Amino acid sequence: MLLPLLLAAAAAIPACPRSFETVDRIVSGVSVGSAVYGDFNEDGRTDVAYTTGDDTFVLAGRGNGVFEPISRTDVTRLMRAPVASSVVAATDTNNDRHLDLVYVRAGIVWTAFGRGDATFETPRETRLALSSDGWLQLDFDHDGLLDFVDMNGAAGEVTFIRSAGDGRFVEAGRYKTSPILQSFAIGDFDGDGAVDIADMRFESDVVRLVVAWNDGAYHFTTTSFP
Repeated sequence: MLLPLLLAAAAAIPACPRSFETVDRIVSGVSVGSAVYGDFNEDGRTDVAYTTGDDTFVLAGRGNGVFEPISRTDVTRLMRAPVASSVVAATDTNNDRHLDLVYVRAGIVWTAFGRGDATFETPRETRLALSSDGWLQLDFDHDGLLDFVDMNGAAGEVTFIRSAGDGRFVEAGRYKTSPILQSFAIGDFDGDGAVDIADMRFESDVVRLVVAWNDGAYHFTTTSFP
């Protein structure tokens, strides 16, 4: 009862700079697990893909601030996974010029190839030795394909995960550091084209900044400050 009253009140304000418009079908969920954006139906407008439990919904952008639900995929059923996964990226993983969806759960990566019409093929599985706290998106090997860096603060590990170019992902390198970490940062700190790692850690009640320099082959040497 409250929502119609609020909408009526908003419509009665003539100078309101924003408007509210619904479409024929409204997609909603109790909890949105994750979301990514991209032009999934290739009409030149930005769309949104988001997960709610077992499902992935795609909302097509009309270009005027309104989004319309256009497709739904039962991702958990297709992946035969007992727990819902999070979509972490919308990227072209196989060089076919269509955006794909990449999902992650407990060291398993699924790639759902996009068809260019906001529908997706059955996700394909890649198993990696990971227990992820979070993935950072980064083309660290400079091949034009989106790679990932897995950050596991509890284990004190950073893992470089490279796109194989066919929808699969492979581990390219790993850096093991102190398990008592405050935060990570990654970037090319010395300008040599390789991604380095900086972390904050406690050592003997002192907070230190440690930079791990990548030689380009994922071998690291460290410098500690102070």
